[in-house]
Amino acid sequence: MSEIPGFTPEQGYILDSVAERAARRVLDDLKKSGGCPFDCDDVSDLKSSVYGNGHDGLKTRVTRLESEMQDVVWTKRASVAAALSAAGALLVSLWR
Repeated sequence: MSEIPGFTPEQGYILDSVAERAARRVLDDLKKSGGCPFDCDDVSDLKSSVYGNGHDGLKTRVTRLESEMQDVVWTKRASVAAALSAAGALLVSLWR
C-alpha cells in the first residue's frame, strides 16, 4: 500500500480498509440485485449517446471531427505556403 499524503501510515491503512470494505459491500449489493443499479432507461439513453446504437455516437462523431480538423489544418498550411510562394515570386519578379 502506498502512503496517502497528509496521513500517517496507520490513518492511511484505516482509510484504505474502510474504502475497500465499502466497495465490497456495494459490489455485493449489485450482485444481489441482479439488475441495473440505475434506471435502465437512463443507462440506455447514455449508451445511445456514447455508442450510437446504429446511429452516430460520440465515438463516430469525434473520430469524424478529428479527421475534418486535420483536413482544415492541412488546408490552412497549404494556403499559407501558397501565399508565401506567391509573395516570394512577386518579390523575385520585381527585383529583376
